[in-house]
Amino acid sequence: MLKLTFEQEMKLYNTITYTGLAIITVWILLKMFGIINTPIILIYLPYLIGILTIFTHMHGIAKSFWALQHDVAYLKDHAVKTDQKFEKIDQRLDSIEKKLKL
Repeated sequence: MLKLTFEQEMKLYNTITYTGLAIITVWILLKMFGIINTPIILIYLPYLIGILTIFTHMHGIAKSFWALQHDVAYLKDHAVKTDQKFEKIDQRLDSIEKKLKL
């Protein structure tokens, strides 16, 4: 395997970077002058993918919201039942206190 010095690596990285930038610049110029024509599907494909991504995430958020509503309803129901049980315990405790005082 070829061992490169730091300077050689930097020259290689710079060459690759500037070659890529040159290719992109030429592509943009050719696109501006109409030499390269992009099919309409490729122009609107990113928008379609973005909309589908948002839709799938919205569906997940809605499912989470529905699950949260169900959990809150469950907690409210059980809070009422717990209050009723505490009332019964308070009544029993009151009756025991009355018996002990007599």
